[in-house]
Amino acid sequence: QLAFPKKEKLALTVAVLTGFHPMLTFVSAGITSDNFFNALFSLVLLESALILKYGLKLKFLILLEIFCFLGFLVKPQFYITLGIIIPVVIYKTIKALKRNRKKEISVIIYFCLITTLVLLTKIDLLKNFVSYGFAYLLDSKSKITHEYSLFNYFIWTLKHTFREVIPWYWGNFRWLSLNLPRWTNQILMRMLLAAVIGIIYKLVTFSRESVKKNGMLFFLFYAALLYFISLFFWDWNFIRSNGYSFGIQ
Repeated sequence: QLAFPKKEKLALTVAVLTGFHPMLTFVSAGITSDNFFNALFSLVLLESALILKYGLKLKFLILLEIFCFLGFLVKPQFYITLGIIIPVVIYKTIKALKRNRKKEISVIIYFCLITTLVLLTKIDLLKNFVSYGFAYLLDSKSKITHEYSLFNYFIWTLKHTFREVIPWYWGNFRWLSLNLPRWTNQILMRMLLAAVIGIIYKLVTFSRESVKKNGMLFFLFYAALLYFISLFFWDWNFIRSNGYSFGIQ
């Protein structure tokens, strides 16, 4: 509804497509870290979208902090959400300062103070995280044993994603043990191609007015692209260190 405020049928269609997504129905059938990650990541997207729409409110920021804290405990890739949250908060902070919205500015100050206090109580955890991050970067560089160009990996990822990953996710239930008929994949891939063309058209022809009108769509597109790019570079580094792909799925 936030993405399509004036198109109820379209909002419902997206919700149904997501809710009955083959891979999601399988993953959601049990209690796992994957489910918890999906739920928390979705909630971070929701809170970020609410901040974009309604401004910097203390309840939104506190919930974001709680979701992030839990997410960091669940899976390391949850740190990708910082690339979503920080630009949103900075953008709304600049807008609040420009418009001299004292209430929003005071909320930001309170939030920064609370965050600082929390970090001070967890200073050892923060030190460990920073040291682990640097150690990973340095260690991963030292372990590179296979020269594999970024361009070649990019081409391989495009082919692999389009030919295998997407058909798996949209055409298989129960992981890979229940396949839909081949013709359903053929229809889905053509629909996907049409959707990609539509997105490219939106991006190429965007103007200041269209950004205001479709701001939420641009935000969601950015979030999805950031997630994919982050995994893309991580997997490229993994291949160069180990000689095989961990998997982009």
